[in-house]
Amino acid sequence: MLIDALGKINNMRLAKSNALLPIFEAVINSLQSIEELVDNSDSYIKVIIKRDMTQQVLDTISNNRDGSLYPIKDVIIEDNGIGFNDENFKSFQTSDTTYKKSKGGKGVGRFLWLKAFDKVYIESYYLDGEHYKNRTFSFLPTVDPVCDIVNEERGNKRQTRITLSDYLSPYKESCPKKLETIALKIVEHSISYFILKTCPKITIEDDFDTICLNEIFSNKLRVHTDDCRFIVKNKEFFIRHVKLFMREEKKNRIHLCANNREVTRKDLSKSISNLVGRIKEKNQNGDEFIYSAYITGSVLDNNVNLERTGFNALEEEQDVLDSFITIRDIEYKAINQVKAYLADYIEPIKKEKIEKITRYINSISPQYKAILKYKKEKLDDISPKINEHNLEIELFKLSQELNYELKKEGQEILSKNNYDIKNLDKYKEKYAKYVEKENDVGKSSLAQYIIHRRVILELLENGLGVRNDSKYELEEYVHNLIFPMKTVSDQIDYEKHNMWIIDEKLAYHYYLASDIKLKKMETLNVESDDRPDILVMNKPLVLVNQDSKPYNSIVIIEFKRPMRNDYNEESNNPINQVFKYVKKIRQGKEIDRNGRQIAIGQNAPFYLYIIADLTSKMVEDAELANLTRTPDNMGFFGYNTVKDINAYVEIISYDKLVEDAKKRNRILFDKLFTPKVDNIE
Repeated sequence: MLIDALGKINNMRLAKSNALLPIFEAVINSLQSIEELVDNSDSYIKVIIKRDMTQQVLDTISNNRDGSLYPIKDVIIEDNGIGFNDENFKSFQTSDTTYKKSKGGKGVGRFLWLKAFDKVYIESYYLDGEHYKNRTFSFLPTVDPVCDIVNEERGNKRQTRITLSDYLSPYKESCPKKLETIALKIVEHSISYFILKTCPKITIEDDFDTICLNEIFSNKLRVHTDDCRFIVKNKEFFIRHVKLFMREEKKNRIHLCANNREVTRKDLSKSISNLVGRIKEKNQNGDEFIYSAYITGSVLDNNVNLERTGFNALEEEQDVLDSFITIRDIEYKAINQVKAYLADYIEPIKKEKIEKITRYINSISPQYKAILKYKKEKLDDISPKINEHNLEIELFKLSQELNYELKKEGQEILSKNNYDIKNLDKYKEKYAKYVEKENDVGKSSLAQYIIHRRVILELLENGLGVRNDSKYELEEYVHNLIFPMKTVSDQIDYEKHNMWIIDEKLAYHYYLASDIKLKKMETLNVESDDRPDILVMNKPLVLVNQDSKPYNSIVIIEFKRPMRNDYNEESNNPINQVFKYVKKIRQGKEIDRNGRQIAIGQNAPFYLYIIADLTSKMVEDAELANLTRTPDNMGFFGYNTVKDINAYVEIISYDKLVEDAKKRNRILFDKLFTPKVDNIE
């Protein structure tokens, strides 16, 4: 055999996730060798795992009782099939042989041995006429790969041993280590042999245990041998349903097979969202199983690639498989078969998922209620195992999709001219449905804003407590929550600030500056570096077309750190601070946005809000300023009549701020978060 085996091996593809494929190939070779026997009633296959016991591992009864911590070094596959007689040996020496084409062989499987192992040694006793012969040889990644050939006439029984020696990286690390796991994988790969009950006795062993694969098949798998037939573009396919009772398995899969052997597998949860994880059997024990679908057909047999890892015609740019049948075509029809077969299992999971999503929408995110009415079928694409964080993202995507469709539908309806309408009744019906949907989506937008308010109040309340460092948040926390610092109203959308926490009327204003120096405010001409926390200017309520009218009111808001108690008269007394701001503004010269001077009327009221906790010092300063306690004892208020001030002042404690905001919004929260549960059927 003169062929550059190393070059051929390097050109072959073998993903590390397919580390067991060379072993599968050897087992399949043994199965085919046994099939050639006239009488295979006493046939067997033995897989022997040799572990590297020289490796230092934490060898304790608790964590290495099965020896799985020792890496696999060699794998020996032994059988009593027909063996390497002259015909089989000639085929082995011929690259890309078609000798086993009728059985699905591609003549390259043995090269996978050298892809994952350093060398292979083969010893075979076979019957030639009436005499037994022995043939031994090595298979190496060299120009002349079949070497060290020895032929002798000796032996008294059929026996072939293929030794795959020195497992290579990265396949050695990726290969499962547990004997039971490897056994299950071999059963899965060659399951059709077990299902057809033509499989010889197969065992797998190492220095710790021996496992019979036939018993695994009988005890761990529940197989329905009645194949279901389905048609794809006039081509016949078969699907075999398998229930797998193994703890190690966690994914439901669809397997595409060629010549009674698995070629590719795919996670079914990507196509059937409700098929996630183990499925509970409908029996008294409540056994759980993993489902597998095995797809076979002549189209697949005729198109499997040389490495048996895919299908020749399944190229992304062509995407065509035999007479314009694609893998997607086959999988689509097969998945419909799976859905029908597992309907009794899937429907309860789907129902429970929809109930869960409905509860979430009603209690946590009612802004998505329109989805339950107009996009409910899309909920089927959401995994039943999804957590709340990811569920919120998926619902948001669906709401965006609904908004897009509504926008498109509205443009289509409203763009029609009278002469385009052929059937008035149908047009009215379509328009009525559109208006209904528009109203429902509009309600969802309102719900979203109400939820925003509740979240903001929760953040505010949480920010008023003691932090982990036993300190309170700085006043900047509350300030930024209500209106971002260093910004003016032209830079902030209505929905981006929360002035409603203090007073609903403050949400609507002509100009607002947050933590900006007086001399930097575009509506004022005051030479001062003082920076009110928030200054609000309102235009006259009279609807006249004169921008130079005096402002009808000005609001100044000052925040203080929660539980602050170190105010002094000279620098940081908040009452004196806000009065000083008023004086400077009244004495300054103001200009409008066009640069024209405007005046603040002598009678224009100033409303001064101080947001601070009623500590002992704050109470003392309020009383000295002749302010009156509010009836709920949670604040102070009063009116300063001193010239150049003439301002209403109110001290609002943080507790009062939160409590009053909650009271004003309670009716909205109650209506939104205690809804009547919709019918989910």
